[in-house]
Amino acid sequence: MGRLNRSIYSCIQIFAMCLLFSSVHAAFYKWVDADGNTHYTQQPPPGDIEADIIKPPSRIDTKGALKELNENHKYLGDQQKEREKQAEDREFEEANAAIRKSNCQLGRDKMARLRSIALARSRSVSGDGTMYKMTEEQRQAEIKQAQDIIDNNCN
Repeated sequence: MGRLNRSIYSCIQIFAMCLLFSSVHAAFYKWVDADGNTHYTQQPPPGDIEADIIKPPSRIDTKGALKELNENHKYLGDQQKEREKQAEDREFEEANAAIRKSNCQLGRDKMARLRSIALARSRSVSGDGTMYKMTEEQRQAEIKQAQDIIDNNCN
């Protein structure tokens, strides 16, 4: 007799689970009664009241959603790294542009000084501030060097 009770109990459990799962995915009805109250039920409305059928959402693929979330997280991380790299590149280019601008001005100043030296009979000032007479070859070499600085740093 105990064995039969367990068997019936198991059948009742299975039936209850089937009933539970079928009700979870059952349609819902939305209808408005004569007083204007909106009702949501799992049973059709009484009488000939018109109802909208609301289907439950489909099952969510949690593994797929988690995979998509991880892919999106990786994508956003990659995008952040790319933006940081672009910002670093911009800063580097801005610093280089400032250096080129400074070098351009130095090259133009040197060229102007070398041109004025020709008028002053090739006299120049060394790095330590002493005056010396520059040969024409030295002057031409310095003019070429100044022109290279200008060509490399001025637009």
